[in-house]
Amino acid sequence: MTETELDPKFVAVCASCDTMAVSEETADGSIRPLAVPEDCTCGDGDFRRLV
Repeated sequence: MTETELDPKFVAVCASCDTMAVSEETADGSIRPLAVPEDCTCGDGDFRRLV
C-alpha cells in the first residue's frame, strides 16, 4: 500500500469537552468531524487532530 492509498481519516478531539471523533482534513486545512458522538454536548465544533 502506498502513502496515497492510506485512509485520510484520523482521530480528533474537541477543544472544549475532549470528546474524540473520527475526522478528516478539508482542502483548506480545517478539521471536519465525520460523526460527532452524542457525548460531545458542548457543541463547540472546534476539533484538533490527535497525534
